[in-house]
Amino acid sequence: MDITPQQIRSARAFLDMTRNQVAELTGIGVQTLADIENAKTDSPRVSTIETLKLFYEVRGLEFTDEGGIRPRKVLVHQYHGAEGFRKFMDDVYETAKTQGGEICLHNAKPANWLKWLGTEWNTMHTNRMLEIKYKIDFKITAGHDDYQFVGKHAEYRWLPRTMWNEQSFYAYGDRIGLLNFEEDSVHIVVLHNRQFADGFRSLFNVTWDNVATLPPKQTKPI
Repeated sequence: MDITPQQIRSARAFLDMTRNQVAELTGIGVQTLADIENAKTDSPRVSTIETLKLFYEVRGLEFTDEGGIRPRKVLVHQYHGAEGFRKFMDDVYETAKTQGGEICLHNAKPANWLKWLGTEWNTMHTNRMLEIKYKIDFKITAGHDDYQFVGKHAEYRWLPRTMWNEQSFYAYGDRIGLLNFEEDSVHIVVLHNRQFADGFRSLFNVTWDNVATLPPKQTKPI
């Protein structure tokens, strides 16, 4: 769906953000943003419009077909298999890039990431997350004695094996993902809801601070 200059201008006003704030968070120039909002650019780049659209959508707005904006209803997305897992990780990256903040991954088994993403694709994802590391605080809990750390952009802590299973929970931005790994499939459900995501992060941090333990210092991500 194409969005209009008025919708882009209205979205920024609704969130009570300045052009400088939007420019800083999106990487779009202040003058470019002003020209788009005031319809002074005949053919703005598609990538620029898509960046702005995603920027406002992840902050809880949606653009209507009638040319308006409104608070977005709770959305649920589902992903299946290796291709779906990669699309999910694309969403994690794009959301982290635009929203930043604390990311909490509970019950991670690195072998699952390597199995369903592939080593090469996982390395690509790790590298792009490293480029935005200054925007995020990424915490991961894994099973005790699991040394196969695959993310250089995150801090790991161990959980007792009695607390670990094959289901992972991933809170990033205004979203929380529920990942179910089986021998021949992976199924992911993502709930777009800031309150649920923040509530999970609060519980995660209780476990992080009081139950999880630091792996030996010599352990290095692969």
